Amino acid sequence: MSDDSTIDTYLRDHPVDARPVLERPEPSPRMRELDFMLGTVASVFDTGVRFECTTRPILGGLYLQMDVHATYADGSWRNDGIWIVGWSEVDQSFQSYYVDALGNQGMSTSPGWQDGVLEFVGSTSMTEVGARGMTMDRYTVIDDDHFQLVAYVQVDGEWKRWNTQDCHRVHPER
Repeated sequence: MSDDSTIDTYLRDHPVDARPVLERPEPSPRMRELDFMLGTVASVFDTGVRFECTTRPILGGLYLQMDVHATYADGSWRNDGIWIVGWSEVDQSFQSYYVDALGNQGMSTSPGWQDGVLEFVGSTSMTEVGARGMTMDRYTVIDDDHFQLVAYVQVDGEWKRWNTQDCHRVHPER
């Protein structure tokens, strides 16, 4: 949603040739809520598909980027993707963007942790299904090196489980 009057006032008060010099903002403290994702995590879907995801801060810590590599249980290629998430001060929510090599793409938002759950809800094009639909990813942290993600899709207004991922942090050999 845009507030046209706010944008119009800005344009009137800041003509193109007189726009202020902007400093790079500091990351929101809310980004710390996503620290459980940092590093490399291996996850196994209940379908047997395996993911290895490496998550790192980008753009001075304003966002996190998760690079996803998925294989089938036999090790053959399944998919590669990128998930970017950051805190929006304007919207007071996490905003996320996902794309992958199969053509899936989506955007979702989250207000942050509520009652021990971090929930992202949004619209995703699902090439496997051949449709765009509403999705919900629910994260719960089990311990410092273990979290679970349960994904849902909405069908006729009802959330149906799509898959479950059991995620464990991978520690590099020392």
